[in-house]
Amino acid sequence: MVACFLIGFAGAYGYFASDYGYLVAMAIAWGQIDTIGVACEDLTEYLDTYGNKDIHKINDLVTDIVKILQHHSQYMTHLDHVYGFHSAVIVITAMISQTITLFSIIKAGWIFGILFAFVFIFQILTICLVGGVYVVKLSKLQETVNQTNWYLMPWRKQKMFISIIHNIQNIPEPTAMSLIPLNFNTFVNCMKTMYQLLMLLFNVSK
Repeated sequence: MVACFLIGFAGAYGYFASDYGYLVAMAIAWGQIDTIGVACEDLTEYLDTYGNKDIHKINDLVTDIVKILQHHSQYMTHLDHVYGFHSAVIVITAMISQTITLFSIIKAGWIFGILFAFVFIFQILTICLVGGVYVVKLSKLQETVNQTNWYLMPWRKQKMFISIIHNIQNIPEPTAMSLIPLNFNTFVNCMKTMYQLLMLLFNVSK
């Protein structure tokens, strides 16, 4: 019994360890979002102070924003390709495992299952939490960009900045295989689904 517990715990921990790469990748995405926001704030500060006198300086600031934005959009697309299937497997298998674990705890009094229950719920929470934080940061970035005094720029640069606003509104958000959005709402939906599966197990086992 003890050996089974140790093997199961080691497997669950190793399963969770596979998420570390995704967490690091999402932390990088957070930093890129913050960098775009800082670049927009720098542009606003310059326009408020000097207006549109130095077109070359304005062009450099806008170009920096465009480059960072393009790099970030490509990064998020690549991130979904690399970790999309991984995230889907984590969420789905953790939900199923959590449901079975809770059923065993309640029905059979499996005390050790409480540890596994914490591991599985923590996996789902972690995956959805990092995505939820990204969505919040992206929303704040959109507010920052909309508050940029882009109307003080020359006309041609205004058209370019409108394109920047449009592109920021279409940045890919974290998903599992482009099917399951990874955010706070998904975590709530996972909890509801696990409850429904648990009730189904109880009804079937009667």
